[in-house]
Amino acid sequence: MTIDGANRALDDPDAGLLAFSAVTDLTIERCTVSGSSGTALALSRVSGRVTGCRINGAAGSGLAVIEAVGLSISGNEITDCGEAGVSLTRWTPGEDGSLVSDNRIERIASRTGAGGRAGSGVLLSGAGAVIVSGNRIADCAAGAIHASASPGLQLVGNSCLRSGGTAIEVAGAGGALVSGNVIDGAAAGIRLSGGEDRPAVCQGNVVRALAPAKSRRRATASASRWPPGQASPATSSRTRRSTASMPAAPQGPTASSPRPTCCAAGGSASPSRSPRVPAGRCCRAT
Repeated sequence: MTIDGANRALDDPDAGLLAFSAVTDLTIERCTVSGSSGTALALSRVSGRVTGCRINGAAGSGLAVIEAVGLSISGNEITDCGEAGVSLTRWTPGEDGSLVSDNRIERIASRTGAGGRAGSGVLLSGAGAVIVSGNRIADCAAGAIHASASPGLQLVGNSCLRSGGTAIEVAGAGGALVSGNVIDGAAAGIRLSGGEDRPAVCQGNVVRALAPAKSRRRATASASRWPPGQASPATSSRTRRSTASMPAAPQGPTASSPRPTCCAAGGSASPSRSPRVPAGRCCRAT
């Protein structure tokens, strides 16, 4: 089934183009939801599974879930959304028990300017004991995975590519397990905070190609403006000024150079009359 909102205004953008509330054992499979001017798929107090769906072009979140009860979200393709790919929220922090696995989440922007962490691939707020595993999350404006007040998380085996901010960030990380993730390209890799009562475990992750967002943009702009091997005019000018200001190397002795004096061992210093130092004599400058 395909549902296309054609980007028309919704009465309540947060309610979603397609919405379900208080449903037990809900199953949504192989559906396409596109062109929502708000959230694409909104679920509230549901259990069941969402699998094999394509969600794209939402101005808000692709899949927004509130107060889930053991929901399984797997094998979906969620792209080109304006706030978050998958969002799990509980008004009172507690055990959620949802599974977010094997999804492809790409090109998540931060168009709405909403609070929290708009621009995240997977966004968790108050949702504890959630397992996020095996996802490919790429090109997110803020980061791949962001969680707050969500204890007992397991973030395992995710591929996080080209994040605009911190790739994986967990605030209130009590009992969290962050393991086996690959982070390639981000402003920062992994950030854990809080959770002093239940220590978090962070192990076996691969983090590479980190660079602040401004530095990456500056390097990209510079590389695109000047051909390889050719310095910019500003660099060439600085090089010329630096070269011109360097003092010339001395070419020979000057009047102010110290004069050598030679003396026999134990004797007094006396000027040498020969350009050569006699054998057995020492030479020092005065």
